Amino acid sequence: MESKIKILHIAKVLAGVGTSLELIAENIDEERFELILIRDIEENAKPLLYNSGKLVKTYCLELQREIQPGNDLRFLKKSISIVKKEKPQLIHCHSAKGGIIGRALGSLTRIPTFFTPQAFSFLSAENKFKRSLFQTIENAFGLTNSFLIACSDSEAIRALKDTRYPKERIYVVDNFLPEPQEEPDFNFESDFICSIGRPSFQKNTMFLLKVFKDIHKRLPHIKLYILGVGHYSPDLLKSKKFIQENNLTQAVKLFEWTSRNETLTILKKSLLYVSFARYEGLSFAVLEAMANGKPCLLSDVDGNRDCIKDGKGGMLFNLDTSSTEVAESIIPIINDQDKLCEMGKESFQQFLKYFTAKGNISKLEGLYIQHAKKHS
Repeated sequence: MESKIKILHIAKVLAGVGTSLELIAENIDEERFELILIRDIEENAKPLLYNSGKLVKTYCLELQREIQPGNDLRFLKKSISIVKKEKPQLIHCHSAKGGIIGRALGSLTRIPTFFTPQAFSFLSAENKFKRSLFQTIENAFGLTNSFLIACSDSEAIRALKDTRYPKERIYVVDNFLPEPQEEPDFNFESDFICSIGRPSFQKNTMFLLKVFKDIHKRLPHIKLYILGVGHYSPDLLKSKKFIQENNLTQAVKLFEWTSRNETLTILKKSLLYVSFARYEGLSFAVLEAMANGKPCLLSDVDGNRDCIKDGKGGMLFNLDTSSTEVAESIIPIINDQDKLCEMGKESFQQFLKYFTAKGNISKLEGLYIQHAKKHS
């Protein structure tokens, strides 16, 4: 019997990165692949499981979000010890910090290394200095022997444009979700619109609230539900202040914590999904909305562009557009049941065509097999 291909994953298992790793573990062929995970130490961390229910072997080390040379060097040295013990054929690192450590580890051990950004770190920078620093780091690693697996076509285009990764070292495996067990009912008789994401610079929550304020003036019966607020929400206090000062306390509901099942139950009952994020890789929240047949009204950024193709399934908005203009475009959609139904059905079909696990996990497995063979 052919031995399994052993892949070492390195990541801070949070938000979309955590979802991505869970889905890889649940859908990968256990007969052909063995996963090992190095993750950050976190209380109550959800264990990674294969589809069979078997635990993925996991090492927990201290990994800070910020660049901390002393801590990062200790993490790297411990990771080298794990590599010597486990002898993986491949390394797959995820997100900004995991990507830095993982690619350094791959260079030192000469193990083929994949990096999935889930949105490049320099996109998160709120000033020019940080953006320049993060982009310099990405450019340096683009010159190593690592490969980039973009989570969307537009993230791959971003890599070609803004990093030193050559075209032949860039692959695309779209983020994915399991195929729905049944078709959505396309019921649009709700009185609320839905958004998922912690109030933050990335999710551009203040702009979302300004858009909704203009919608609410014209359609006072419509509410906004913001889910996934979570524990680390830098703009939460600012958001609450805006809600209170604009008399929106009865119209905007912030869900500070809900389980995935509760989140999906609320999402299924909503009129539509809305997000004006400043940057994305490919949002799992948007994919959840598409899988549930919701029209998606999104900012025109990486990842979102891949979900709304040829204007089908929703609309894209330039972030230079004023909140009032965006609201004026959304109000007619809310008022048009036929349009909501048409967009919802198109959104669902786009999901089935591009973003199910069945098609995309085989692409990832193919890359693992291809590069493991080259390394053997």
